[in-house]
Amino acid sequence: MYRFNSRKYVLTSICVLLLLVTLVLCVNFLRSDTASVKKNFDGLRLAVLDGERLKAEAICFKSHEKIAQMVADVLSKVKESESQIKEEYEKIKSSKKLTQEQKLSETAKIEAKWNTVFTRYNAEIQSIRNKDLLLSEHIQRKLTSIIDAITRSAKLDVVVNKGNRDIILVFHNSKDIDITDLVICRLNKEVPSVDIGGIKDD
Repeated sequence: MYRFNSRKYVLTSICVLLLLVTLVLCVNFLRSDTASVKKNFDGLRLAVLDGERLKAEAICFKSHEKIAQMVADVLSKVKESESQIKEEYEKIKSSKKLTQEQKLSETAKIEAKWNTVFTRYNAEIQSIRNKDLLLSEHIQRKLTSIIDAITRSAKLDVVVNKGNRDIILVFHNSKDIDITDLVICRLNKEVPSVDIGGIKDD
């Protein structure tokens, strides 16, 4: 009985000792790992940019509202033309003065007219979307240039977007490192208005 208790005590002691050694090794590893991370981030200069505020307040981003309105206007014209063509088609279909052959001929004319109208409006929408793409590229180049200039001037290492609604990229930041106002101010100076027709690829 005594021998059994003695063995049990020795086994328990060994287990406790192994557990303590493992714990010490883990603590040392974590301590050295944290130190290396801290060393990497010593002197790091970080700034944040509120992307949502930038889109809401910078004048140039209002262009996308204009583009959306232009597309909506064209689509409204398409619906109006479609409605008129349907009326013409119904008149021909219900006409008692026209022969079947005349009805087929008039229907073919209406279909050709609709194809012409649809092609024209489709080309108009495509042209608006191409302008939107050019405008987006133009704004992106200006924005990148402004952020690069600010980061060089302030000797920043990282600029983080904190304005993403879907993913929180920054949990806490000081107002001292927020450059959003500066970026909006410079972007509004460089792109003070939006001339959709005058945008050219730089």
